Amino acid sequence: MGAVGLRGCRCACAARRGSGAVQPGAALERLPADRARPVRITLLRHGETDWNRQRRIQGQADVELSDLGRRQARQVAERWKGAPFEAIYSSPLKRAAETASIVRADRGIDISFDDRLKEINCGSWAGLTFAEVAERDPQQAKRYAAGLDFRRSATGETSAEVAARSAAALTEIARQHSGDVLVVTHGYLMQLAISQLIGIPGFGSSLKTPGNVQHALLRFNGRWLLEGYGLGG
Repeated sequence: MGAVGLRGCRCACAARRGSGAVQPGAALERLPADRARPVRITLLRHGETDWNRQRRIQGQADVELSDLGRRQARQVAERWKGAPFEAIYSSPLKRAAETASIVRADRGIDISFDDRLKEINCGSWAGLTFAEVAERDPQQAKRYAAGLDFRRSATGETSAEVAARSAAALTEIARQHSGDVLVVTHGYLMQLAISQLIGIPGFGSSLKTPGNVQHALLRFNGRWLLEGYGLGG
C-alpha cells in the first residue's frame, strides 16, 4: 500500500474533505464547534496474533492474541500506567478486547464494546494471504494496490462502508466525553477512520498500516486534529 511520510509523526493536522493533502488547522465544516473542551482519543491497534505473523488476512475472523501479543499489551499497560483515561472503548473481536483488558490494568473502568470498531469484514478472504487473494482475483489485488475501493469478497465490506461506520463511532464517542479516551481497534480501520475524519482521500492508502500496539492521537473540539500517528509499538 502506497504511503506518504506519516508513520511515527507528531503533528496537528486537519483537512477539508477532497483536498488531496493534509492542511494544518483546516476545520471540518460538517463538525460544528459545539464543545467547550476538547477530547483526546488514543487509537491503539491490538497486539500481535499468529495470523499477523503469518501475514494472513484477519478481517472479522475472531483470532486471539499470540503470546507475543499479550506481552506487547502488558508493555503498553506498564508504559501507560498513569494515563488519565476516563473511558475505554474496544472492538469486540478477541484480539482487541484482550488488548483493551490488559491495558486497562487496575483502572476501575468498564470497557465499552462497539461493533462499529471491528476490522473490515473480508468475508471468504479471511485466513488467506495477500498472495493467495491476488492469485484468485488479480483484479481485486490491482484495485487494492491502486488505493481504489472494492468489496472484500462477495460477503465482505467496502472501505467506504468501514470508513463511514468507524468515523460515526468515533464522533459519537468524542461528543460523550471531555478528557482522554482510549479506543482499542484494528490497523486498517485506523487508517480508514482517520482518513475519513480529517479528509485524506484514497481510502487509507496515504497512511501506513500501524504496527501491533502502535497508536494514533486524535483531538476533537468541533473539528478533528491528528496529533500523532504510528507512535509506540
